[in-house]
Amino acid sequence: MNTEITTHRRVDGEVTTIASARRSSRSRSTGIDPRLMNAQETARYLGHQSRAVLSEIPVSPIRLSANGVGRGQLWDRHAIDQWLDELSGIRHPTADSAPAKDDLEDELNAWRRTRGQCN
Repeated sequence: MNTEITTHRRVDGEVTTIASARRSSRSRSTGIDPRLMNAQETARYLGHQSRAVLSEIPVSPIRLSANGVGRGQLWDRHAIDQWLDELSGIRHPTADSAPAKDDLEDELNAWRRTRGQCN
């Protein structure tokens, strides 16, 4: 049995629905939403009944296996969320876009000079 879940994201004070899906019985039994989802769970997470939607998204599935026993293709919920965030215009800081420590210190010192707090 599945239960309906909806994911909301607050952007600029507004709550936006970014995904609606059915929670699988495996997440209900543990109380934890799995990070990796199979094809059916991923399609539902994206709000679709058909797995055909998976060929339209740029997020690639991964394979995990333990002792040669594989679980098939699994999609990373975080990678899907990041892709959806990019589509929505939500930016995530990256190492390339973050200011360097020296730049931050220079900016702080310049601010302190305007306040007479630095030599």
